[in-house]
Amino acid sequence: MEFPDSYFEDEVRDGFYIPSLMKRCWAAQMEILCQVQEICERHKIRYFADWGTLLGAVRHGGMIPWDDDMDISMLREDYIRFREAADEELSEGCWFKDWRCSDEIDSMIGQIVNSHVHVLEGSALEVYHGFPYVAGIDIYCLEDLPDHERESRVFWEELCFLFKVIYKLQYDKRKGRPIGEEELLYYIGRIEAFYQVKLDRKKPLRRQLCEILQQKAALRYQRDDALTVNALVHWKKIFIARYPKWCFEKSVHMPFEGMEITVPAGYDKLLAMEYGPHWMCPSRAGGGHEYPYFKKQQTYLNEMNAGALFTYVYSAQEREEMRMLREEARVHAGERMKERGKMIKEELNEFLSLFREAHREIAQFVKAGRMSVAQNLLSDCQNAAIQLGMKIEEMGNCLERFQSAVKLLEDYCEWIYELYEALSREKTTAFGNLERELATWEKKFLQAADSVTEYMLGKNNARKSVVFVPYKPAYWNTMVDIWREVVDDPDTDAWVIPIPYYYKDAHGKAKSEEMHYETDYPDDVTVTSYEEYPFDLSQPDVIVIQCPYDEYNYGLTIHPFFYAKNLRKYTDRLVCVPPFWMDEIAPGDVRARENLRSLCCMPGVVLSDMVVVQSEQMKSVYVDILTEFAGADTRSVWERTVVGVGKEKGGHIITDWY
Repeated sequence: MEFPDSYFEDEVRDGFYIPSLMKRCWAAQMEILCQVQEICERHKIRYFADWGTLLGAVRHGGMIPWDDDMDISMLREDYIRFREAADEELSEGCWFKDWRCSDEIDSMIGQIVNSHVHVLEGSALEVYHGFPYVAGIDIYCLEDLPDHERESRVFWEELCFLFKVIYKLQYDKRKGRPIGEEELLYYIGRIEAFYQVKLDRKKPLRRQLCEILQQKAALRYQRDDALTVNALVHWKKIFIARYPKWCFEKSVHMPFEGMEITVPAGYDKLLAMEYGPHWMCPSRAGGGHEYPYFKKQQTYLNEMNAGALFTYVYSAQEREEMRMLREEARVHAGERMKERGKMIKEELNEFLSLFREAHREIAQFVKAGRMSVAQNLLSDCQNAAIQLGMKIEEMGNCLERFQSAVKLLEDYCEWIYELYEALSREKTTAFGNLERELATWEKKFLQAADSVTEYMLGKNNARKSVVFVPYKPAYWNTMVDIWREVVDDPDTDAWVIPIPYYYKDAHGKAKSEEMHYETDYPDDVTVTSYEEYPFDLSQPDVIVIQCPYDEYNYGLTIHPFFYAKNLRKYTDRLVCVPPFWMDEIAPGDVRARENLRSLCCMPGVVLSDMVVVQSEQMKSVYVDILTEFAGADTRSVWERTVVGVGKEKGGHIITDWY
């Protein structure tokens, strides 16, 4: 299955932030779903989206933003046929996993997973779109349920008892607690009597009980005229949620994350039974497992230094080192600016002397009627002006005073050309007093030279400077209020410098040959090329960044020069304005808080002097997450660093700060 590179970017859907790793997780699951669909088509097996996958298909046209797994279901006959076909036809590395496979497998749900190991590497990463952990799809087997009231009651009582024994054996084994002999005999006796079987005490009991569940309990009431179905694993509510079998008689296809998925024709009835009458209204409550499902695996592998592909680790030492580097860089930048200022001042003086001498000679030759000699000198002056302009551009063409100097030289070259043409026709009357005009140009050169060298020598440079570094126009809305406030400050110069970014391949490497550089900002925003602004010389008072990830993102990376840990060297204050507005995160919204770690536990946030977020409530969430990430002793740091402001008043924060 093909996905555009942009699919793997972090994004906000329905107010919910989705990190790039989750997008790769979804893509890996959809790759498995494609295999399921191919097998089902070949063998004329029916499957249906179920649970959150069904709800996502109907309500969202894809994954529910706060969901992390995929669920499908099959009627028993289809499930058995699919299981047999899957064992033979799944691609290398994939396997069908249920109670038959191993006594160590706890799940009573069928599952297709894409690996036998904990972390994917090599070509498997390419197949599963860069998701490094195990991905799978849960498959529920829908069993016929008894319709007669007495049969239903007996079935439910014995099913509940059987599941309780299975889960007790499973739980006690995990805890290392053996079941008492008397209790175990009671369990075995009751099950043997009801199902007319003989359990082998020398073999693993749990596996035998699972077999009874599948071969005895499930088949006990299997009949063509059954009216209701459900998966036995839902034993606690199986007779509250008895799904009408007619819902599954037909199916329809619906769009789902760039592909199509099969849903039961009676999906509205099923969704109302599973999620209540208001199932079309999004709710982030519920969920039957820890979110994300791969969190334990991720934590374990990170601790073992395996699979920590893009994990940023907090270091108080790094923050201090960055502060010291910044102080050192500021001093060195000032020294470099002064050194280059002295050098350019000497060069400018040499050029001014050349212009004065050449101008005097030009005036004299014109008076003497020696037009061709005067024209040669004019060509020399024009070439000298072009060289001087190039030198100034190298130092900082984006700086206003430097631009003014270059524009002056361009106007001078145009004037030289007009004079040259006039001399060719021996018509100089349009230039009036030539000596006076040449003297005027020399005066303009002197003023421009003084302005440039004063800036570089640190004189008369009391204005503040703020540089905004966005990377996508789509996220400009989080910066625009702050930018407007800075632009309106008469004592501050503001630059907007969009920066290039690169998507990553399945192995996490930047596709450096495919640079993306977006400059389509609103008409009132003056954009400056990142190649022109002299960060090393200008040392702006504030740099406002938007991309907090540096290299620690699964979807993309910006140009390394603009990583937070590098930009801190070029400014007194580094400010991070994260690229997304999202819904406020309530204290109990575990999934939103978990995902936010992928945005706020990043160098751009941790290494910044200020982080501007959308509200005081969001600030509280950031502070909690960062404290957990960096240690309890750092809470005061984040309380000072993170600033919660509303969209309508966010602009004042920078100008008030410096």
